[in-house]
Amino acid sequence: MPDAVNALGVPATETAPIAILDTGIDPTTTELAGRVVPGWDALGNTEDGDDVDGHGTQVAGIAAGALGKVQGVSIGSPVMPVR
Repeated sequence: MPDAVNALGVPATETAPIAILDTGIDPTTTELAGRVVPGWDALGNTEDGDDVDGHGTQVAGIAAGALGKVQGVSIGSPVMPVR
């Protein structure tokens, strides 16, 4: 967990999903592997949450990424794409 979060005394969580309201999430991204839960495409009114631009995947990595030196604020949390 990043030192800034530890300094605040915020406990790590790996159970609460984080909804990412953006361009979607690429479920094949290594740093989010196996943690992308079904989402929603509000524009297309479908369950397709795949990223159409790449930005949402980057935001999800900041929120919950877990890969070597690339670690998000809530390491290991599931992420849900909403676009």
